[in-house]
This record gives sequence, structure tokens and C-alpha cells, in this order.
Amino acid sequence: MECTKIILASYKKLDALIGEIDERVEKRCVYSYLDRTDCETIAVAILKMMKRKNDIVSLKKKVDLVFSLLSDEERDLLKLKYFDENVERKFDFCLRTYFRKQARLLKKLDEYFSFIGISDENFFSTFGQDKFFTSAKIKTEDIKRLACRFNDGFAAEKTRGRIGSDCVKIA
Repeated sequence: MECTKIILASYKKLDALIGEIDERVEKRCVYSYLDRTDCETIAVAILKMMKRKNDIVSLKKKVDLVFSLLSDEERDLLKLKYFDENVERKFDFCLRTYFRKQARLLKKLDEYFSFIGISDENFFSTFGQDKFFTSAKIKTEDIKRLACRFNDGFAAEKTRGRIGSDCVKIA
């Protein structure tokens, strides 16, 4: 599912986004007396912001639930790839195994997300127009392009005999 990668790319920033929405709602309420717009329009704008916040909080709770079902190694693999966090564990397997484990983990997350009701269809119907998530989609596409370039270069180097083994320790 495409939404899985978008969720993973944006997960780390969800708390900050929720806080930002709270601040916007508060400012909108406090400064509404200066606005010459009618009360109904202001109330509708505030309700839209609160609905967006509730959707994001709901998504975050579901993702947290899925993360709690993962093993420590799987959580560390996610931290390493998607959250730019240092992991205290040193993985003792080759690069090829690392990529296979990442692929299996992504499939597992797809299954878990679909089981709890997060599918591409409902994700994009809820967040499809949200600039925060569309920018995360662009980032995942950039990552895909970079990975293809990396893999192409790696394959080219390996066929020329410059790289002896693809087994390296991942620190």
C-alpha cells in the first residue's frame, strides 16, 4: 500500500502537527473579535481544523497500536530507515538481508494497517488533500528514485568486480 510509506515518512512529525493545529485553533478563537467575518464562518473554520486534528490523532493512535505489535528488531529497523534515529543495537547481518527484512517488514505493516482499517482508499479520502501528507508522498517518491540509483550503481560496481561481497555489518 502506498499509504504505509507515507505514514512512516510523516509519523515522526505528527505530534508537532497536532500541536500546531491546537495553536492555530487557539489563535483563531482569540483573535476572532478582530475579524469582521460572521461567527458562523469562523465556527466552521475552527470545526474543520478540529476535525483535521481528530483525524490525525486517530491515525497516530492506530499507528502506535501497530508499532506496539512489532518486535524490538522490527522497531529498530523502522527507526533506522524512516525515523533517522540512532539505534543502540548493531545488526549482524549482510546488506542483502537488511533489504529483505525491510521489504518483509513493509508487507507486515501493510497487513496490520489494512486489518485495523487503514487502506489506501480511506487514507487518501481523509488525507488526500492535506498538504502535510502530500509533501510526505513526494518525499517517499524521492526516496524511491534515490534507492533505484543506489541499487543500479551497486549492481554496476559489483558486475565490474570492484565490490567483492555485499555482506557488511550495519552499525
